[in-house]
Amino acid sequence: MVGPDPLRQFVPWAAYAGEELRAGRAPLWNAHSGNGVPLLANFQSAVLSPFTLPYYVLPLKWAMLATVLLRTLTATAGALLFLRSLGRSRFAAALGATSYALAGFHLSYPLHPHTAVLALLPFALLAVER
Repeated sequence: MVGPDPLRQFVPWAAYAGEELRAGRAPLWNAHSGNGVPLLANFQSAVLSPFTLPYYVLPLKWAMLATVLLRTLTATAGALLFLRSLGRSRFAAALGATSYALAGFHLSYPLHPHTAVLALLPFALLAVER
């Protein structure tokens, strides 16, 4: 994890959104920051991301771990499917998918929202290919 952003912004916002949902409220607004800031409309909070779902049902430590594992598995599966759709052999597709999922950016920034986009990128490429 590079920099303090995950611990100061991304993870607390996801945890706060989970608290709001468990309290029966939609996570629209974060009243605890200054005079209030949008929570749902803030791309860094990623309230509607499938990778934020663990924060809604798991304790914080487990949610952080589940998010990183879910992103890694999604990137691997997407890259594997994409490479197989291009006609690559099983070994080449597995090697490429593993290389993509364990690339430096994914491992350097595991809790940043940017890696969620990169985890879903192979599925977007697969959709374009088809």
